[in-house]
Amino acid sequence: MSITTESRVPVVGDRVIATNIPHVDDNPDRYSEELRRQVVTVTEVSNIDGRTRLYADFRDPSSGYTHNWFFTEWRFPDEIDSSSTDVEALRLAVSGLRTQVNEFRTSYENERSAHMRTRNNFERSLEIVGSALNREADNRGWCSEYDDIVDSVNNDLPGPYMLPERAREYEVTWTETYTVKVSRSATIRAKSEDEAIDDARDWESAEGYLIRNAVENGEYEYEDSDDYEASER
Repeated sequence: MSITTESRVPVVGDRVIATNIPHVDDNPDRYSEELRRQVVTVTEVSNIDGRTRLYADFRDPSSGYTHNWFFTEWRFPDEIDSSSTDVEALRLAVSGLRTQVNEFRTSYENERSAHMRTRNNFERSLEIVGSALNREADNRGWCSEYDDIVDSVNNDLPGPYMLPERAREYEVTWTETYTVKVSRSATIRAKSEDEAIDDARDWESAEGYLIRNAVENGEYEYEDSDDYEASER
């Protein structure tokens, strides 16, 4: 049952169910049937040629966009015709709940997007301010003073929102010495032990895979180096 101008006419702010939406009816392949089951809030009421026209915001489930459309037939959620079944009443109730959930989700997504934009803008502002202060400290020779100030300020700022510290890239080179001990054995035909040892000494040095296995197994001695050299890149 549709309620038209002969029955109670909604006012702005009333919640109704539009039973015909000309824009949707004229584009059946583009818009979902679900649009005619949404419980919407009336945003405007007008009268054209003696026919009441209501306006409301409809959320298109397929695209997520909200459209302000007019409609000329409606029903109030609490005015269910006596011939309607319990299933129809339940369907309308679920439709209204779905609309409210979609409105809440849209509001939440908008607030979340605004929060992310504010956060990104703040981080970018810190980066711009910090870079400008870095350059000024370098130009004026205030590097040490600047480092002390930045450390003090960053201690009071919530991470990760901190001023960038003054730093440069350096290329550092050094030498490390590893002594690898590899145990080897072989069967050698000789006249005596001394001759067998002499023959073993003539063998080539240990194969690469033996040295690699010794390193992987931690069978080496490490000697630290003090010949570190750094150059600014």
